[in-house]
Amino acid sequence: MTETALDIATQLVIQFEGFRAAPYTDTAGIWTIGYGTTHIKGQPVTSATSRVTPITASRLMSDELSLICNEVASRCPVGASPQQIAACTSFAYNEGLSAFKGSTLLFLWKEDDVKGASEQFMEWVYDHDPKTHQLVEVGGLRNRRLIEQAMFLSDISKVSVVS
Repeated sequence: MTETALDIATQLVIQFEGFRAAPYTDTAGIWTIGYGTTHIKGQPVTSATSRVTPITASRLMSDELSLICNEVASRCPVGASPQQIAACTSFAYNEGLSAFKGSTLLFLWKEDDVKGASEQFMEWVYDHDPKTHQLVEVGGLRNRRLIEQAMFLSDISKVSVVS
């Protein structure tokens, strides 16, 4: 059976986000719960948000990922592989759909510069330290982007790339 982009993205997000039943702040100081969920029923997660079960967290993640995956797929070039869509869906889940929509990654990909687009994943490894407000490289983001980049390039044999 062939995996869909959504199946692949779901596996990536579960791997990257991990599960946390109680609200916590991520590296940027954003309240998060479950598998990286930042909003529930349109309301932001806060310290007062009730704990979630793994089943509830999976449902919240699946609902959001499905919407994001559809948005990513509607914007990607014709012939994009499930791996490319999955990598960009994981990216958009983490950085936000608006960040993906306005990204150089998407622009270059639409211009058929797959190599250049793939290099853009590594531009998104920084976050503002919530205490110092300085932009710092985050090891977890770097690892995530390396895997997303590799996933994005994994079906490159079907794409013509000019060096």
